Amino acid sequence: MNREQAQKAIKGAAVCGVISTVITLIATLLALTRGSYEITGVHISIFSFVDVVLMAGLTVGLFLKNRVCAVLMFVYFVICKYLQWSAQIRGISPVNGSSFVFGLFFLYFYFRGILGTFAFQKLKNEDDAALPPYPPEIR
Repeated sequence: MNREQAQKAIKGAAVCGVISTVITLIATLLALTRGSYEITGVHISIFSFVDVVLMAGLTVGLFLKNRVCAVLMFVYFVICKYLQWSAQIRGISPVNGSSFVFGLFFLYFYFRGILGTFAFQKLKNEDDAALPPYPPEIR
């Protein structure tokens, strides 16, 4: 993966992070203002804002090309989707096919974001290693 491909993969993951964060924020606000505390098998409470803040922070890390944030965003999304889909499978909430399709779509981009951040940092380190250790003397 070259630098341009890595940046494109990172940008795709970061955009998915923004979309996930906004959807979670809207769902939380709607659920709390309407008095409904469950959406597609996921319990919504005031603590759901922690999800929003966590996802927003990880998304900023993606924009900054941080490898740890890329991996954590992927893992966090997998855990959230596992909980949501397991509730649907157990019959706690209605089965939502679009949730599955969009979940796989987002997982693909988050995984590409992981690959992109690692490739970008590797290329950046190689570029830094090619530079002289000290600035040239000014005469």
